[in-house]
Amino acid sequence: MNESAKSALAAELARFRAQIPPQTLTLADTAWTSYDTQEGAQSVLLLPSSGLSVEALFHYVHVLRPHYRVVALDVPHSVRTLEAAVLGIVGVLDVLGVEKTHVVGFSWGALLVQMLLRGHAARVGDAVLGFGFVPNPERAAILKQQLGLIGIVPASIMLSLMRRNTRLAIANNATQVNAADRAFWQEYYDAYYHQPAQRERMLAHARLSVAFATQTPFQTKDIAAWAGRMLLIESEVDEVIDEGERGAFKSMYPRAYVQTLNNCGHLAPILLSSILAQSVLKFLQTSDSLPKKAG
Repeated sequence: MNESAKSALAAELARFRAQIPPQTLTLADTAWTSYDTQEGAQSVLLLPSSGLSVEALFHYVHVLRPHYRVVALDVPHSVRTLEAAVLGIVGVLDVLGVEKTHVVGFSWGALLVQMLLRGHAARVGDAVLGFGFVPNPERAAILKQQLGLIGIVPASIMLSLMRRNTRLAIANNATQVNAADRAFWQEYYDAYYHQPAQRERMLAHARLSVAFATQTPFQTKDIAAWAGRMLLIESEVDEVIDEGERGAFKSMYPRAYVQTLNNCGHLAPILLSSILAQSVLKFLQTSDSLPKKAG
């Protein structure tokens, strides 16, 4: 691919890496990695999707940064429980001086947003959750099988399978994505899954996903006292989250606004980042749930 045909995302990622280097915060002997734009009267917290570093949401940072302080946070693979993950997220916000923030989570990140709302709702302004589910036995059984597979397959084979399957998934995705952007994401995932440490991230995410799916079922009243607004984003065809789970997800949050995408699948947060980042921005800009700082 010649230079003129390359995706603009490549230059955007290079700027992100140059302008917003990761910082390490140590909480209770655990190192947390965050990206912080530092400026803004209100803030937005971005949480990672399944299997990926939060860096992959760089386009959301690009779109939100002119309007908000953006904190993009990775959960260390050494974190073993949902409770530790949520307490760590809150601890990072404390260290950064963020009292209350809007929160955005897709897929695995949507699980964490739901846990934050049930344990620390006072810290959440508005919430955007995409491609998520609520605890249920059927999903728990699937996730347990996946966890067992990740645990026994050698890292080199597992990562090779992830590179192959992701490349095919991007190539075959029905979303209207230009060829340059499609190629960019194939190269990004390929490089990502060449890093041996990513198997540990996959294991950590899988463990916490199982813990989420197997816990006591949620109830709508769990967050009745929370005053924020919620946007749910889904795809009408999702190879990971089936129609029943999508229905249960929406039923759990009856006051939420819902954005339903056409046949784009579970990779939409990445492949359609240009569209979804604007959806997030538009939703948050209509919010009055966070006070602006004086001065």
